[in-house]
Amino acid sequence: MADDRKIVAGIDIGAGSGTKIGILDLDCQVIGESVLPIKRYGENAQTLVSRVCQIVRELVAGNVGTHLCAVGVGSPGTVKADGMLRSACNLPFLADADLSNMFAKELGVPAVLINDADAGALAEWYVHKIELLYWVFGGGWGGAWVSADGEIRFSSRGWDGNETRLHYTNEPGFATPLQKRMLEQIFAAAGLCFKDCEKRCAADNGLATPFVGPAGKTGAVRAELFVSGTGRWRIFREFALRDETYKTGLSSEEIAELERPETAGRIIDKLGYTGTGVAVRTDKLFGAILAEAAMVILHQATDDGCPDGVPIFLAGKPSRALPLFGSFARKEMLARGIENKLYPSKVEANAHDPNMIGAAVMAARLLAQ
Repeated sequence: MADDRKIVAGIDIGAGSGTKIGILDLDCQVIGESVLPIKRYGENAQTLVSRVCQIVRELVAGNVGTHLCAVGVGSPGTVKADGMLRSACNLPFLADADLSNMFAKELGVPAVLINDADAGALAEWYVHKIELLYWVFGGGWGGAWVSADGEIRFSSRGWDGNETRLHYTNEPGFATPLQKRMLEQIFAAAGLCFKDCEKRCAADNGLATPFVGPAGKTGAVRAELFVSGTGRWRIFREFALRDETYKTGLSSEEIAELERPETAGRIIDKLGYTGTGVAVRTDKLFGAILAEAAMVILHQATDDGCPDGVPIFLAGKPSRALPLFGSFARKEMLARGIENKLYPSKVEANAHDPNMIGAAVMAARLLAQ
């Protein structure tokens, strides 16, 4: 075994399709990959951990001459100071789970737990080795600021639950406030009524009252209400209620997919690439709101030492629409004096899961300590 090739495991516990599992060499190059579908998670943390570990063992066994030395685990939610998971979005059975120790015990090697967006940011840093901001869009909006030497700045690890102590760069969608008065103006310029949209969004979530922003701010909403995959769908819905000509050329199945945010993105992209008016207006408004959120985030980051013009890398399925909304966002950002450029994730472009790669980066760092 002394001559075996040392490898690490990277694990991305997902709340959507499943858990991505990979084994990687110490340069974080993927050797083998697999997926545990979400339907096989089981009903408790130990069942999930055991099933993931079984797949890790199978991957290692299938690569003769390798020796597993450490494990990195990325998970949605925030991580406590002691390394336990505080909560996990859409995976409530993982709340307060001591995942790092559970994986370490199962596999007999050191393990580390990291927030999934932090993991994705580390993967992007590992490719570029530069200071960067990383934003990942999905049902919400996660992200991180990584220094030039690969450290997460203002990580939410150890967060005490006080929303005023979250840094905008680390929880951009959740912690960043967007002022309702500003949104009213932007929506009105696009021919929409923000208050009507807010009521529909509240109804989607079973709320009888309008949204409030971080720390209960009544004059704001959380940025991810509109800056996310689901947010882009919310904007599209507002335009679609006023103009149904987009349905021409769509199949009944595609029209049905537009009713659900989790399936609508692909169809909105299709409409955007064909220049359909509703989709183009959607991405123009999405870009304008993204620019406003970027201004708020970058103001705080600059105050805390972030250099001007740091590149911003986008990940997540909605970010694949960057060619559609990117020019609108760039124009609005420049109008606000923001020089930062938006780039697609290089890790995703290489067809790898950023969270899995970033978790492996953390595992490799365990061995270097």
